[in-house]
Amino acid sequence: MLNRDEEVVLGIDGGGTKSLLAAATRQGAVTALLRGPGVNPFDGTDWREALGEILARASGLRPVAVAAGLPGYGEHAALNAKQEAAIAQAFACPARVHNDVQMAYDGALGDRPGTLVLSGTGSMAWAQDGAQIVRVGGWGHGFGDEGSAYWIGHRAVTLLGHALDGRLDAPDFVRAMLNLIGIAERRDPDKALTEWFYALPHPRPTIAALAQGIDAIAVSGDATARRIFDEAADELATLVRTARKRCPQAGDVWSYAGGSFASLALRTAMAARLGPPLTPALPPIGGAVWRAAKMAGWPIDAAWIANLASSLAAFKPASINLHAVDER
Repeated sequence: MLNRDEEVVLGIDGGGTKSLLAAATRQGAVTALLRGPGVNPFDGTDWREALGEILARASGLRPVAVAAGLPGYGEHAALNAKQEAAIAQAFACPARVHNDVQMAYDGALGDRPGTLVLSGTGSMAWAQDGAQIVRVGGWGHGFGDEGSAYWIGHRAVTLLGHALDGRLDAPDFVRAMLNLIGIAERRDPDKALTEWFYALPHPRPTIAALAQGIDAIAVSGDATARRIFDEAADELATLVRTARKRCPQAGDVWSYAGGSFASLALRTAMAARLGPPLTPALPPIGGAVWRAAKMAGWPIDAAWIANLASSLAAFKPASINLHAVDER
């Protein structure tokens, strides 16, 4: 139970498919963890409703500092102002908004120079050396996000269409994909696929959520699914190499974040292209808490980070489900 007299800081990791909010003490012990839907403003106007509900649930925590990583922040002036206002109005303490990839970098690498490659609903490489930051990718699903969970899902659905109309010979892949999206029993899979895709109320998070199932198909040995993850690794490795060229001071250290990296196939393919990664010290929500603790002036050392990591891993989040989609 939270001692209301004990100081806490608050971190927010907003994403395209899910969002997390965590409160932690000066010792790095998590006292509250909330999980809600995505809050990407480029996915629809209901991001404000989702963020508002999460913030309302945190209103009794009274943090001394808040660090919020929100998707799309820094990319659209009008939306930036709305994101800043939503966070500022919710808290009486110092509260700052950052791009969500900054929080992923903070969690993975902290103050260390390097490059973070994110593959969640979207994708981006973030190279950093002190105050110098270089971003590569992150253009959104309309004309970017290569190698992301959405890209993986969309690529798989595209290849399913190719197989259904005869451009690709992959019967095992077709059966697995039809089962994954729930239309295997339909007599006319061509028509069923079209009806399913264009009726999705939240296409981007739903398509991104397919990546986990596509990984399972790849693990089963399916060549088409494995090729998708090889292609995703090619795209993500290109982001990292480009970021390194633009920020050579970041060096060769790289780490990762995002749900796509739950895939062993993707991690193995990335290591083959870039060398072994540095295992993230904290998940992105941990990076947000870490940054809030720095804002509060709290002492942070390796023991504090380890305590926060274990506390986050052991803490079961309370869910806020506003959308009828699979929130990974």
